[in-house]
Amino acid sequence: MVGNRNFVLTCSEIKEEEIKKIIPVKELLEMSKKLSQVIAYIWLNQGSEIAEELSKYFTDPHNKVYYLLFAHEHGEQEYKEAHKLLLRAFGDREGFLPIFDPSYRKYWDTKVIYNAFEGLISDIQRDTGKLICHIPYPPRPIISNSESDRTAPLAMRELEEWIDSPSDEKPYCSPNPYIPTTCT
Repeated sequence: MVGNRNFVLTCSEIKEEEIKKIIPVKELLEMSKKLSQVIAYIWLNQGSEIAEELSKYFTDPHNKVYYLLFAHEHGEQEYKEAHKLLLRAFGDREGFLPIFDPSYRKYWDTKVIYNAFEGLISDIQRDTGKLICHIPYPPRPIISNSESDRTAPLAMRELEEWIDSPSDEKPYCSPNPYIPTTCT
């Protein structure tokens, strides 16, 4: 079983030359960071139309988050709609979309967990032959908009910096443990 902040932190310590030899691990870290950045965007922009629509992907009881992970401009309508929404949130940020390569759909199932800030990838399921990506989507913590306020666990500036951080570069998880780590 893979999946917690320690895994991401350990992988973040691997030298860039070495990580290029382990492409699946680097890609896994990038996918994890992108998904974490989507959650940070939702929290930072709480109440906006785009953030509310993105949030519905995580809270839908019919596992709608799957469309968000594999959002792309070709294929079924649900994936196209998710792709358009992510474009509205993140623009044409190079390398951001898709979050997961659509060809990986045959390997992944998803489950949203609402009581954790760390996700995980569980073992292959016997009945489906797929890995389960457990995506953390905890309640939004208190977020301060003041640099001097040390009472809130998270600052708007931290969310902004995390969202703006290139998804293909270190660090792959936020230094603040209140920004969810997906490990996907």
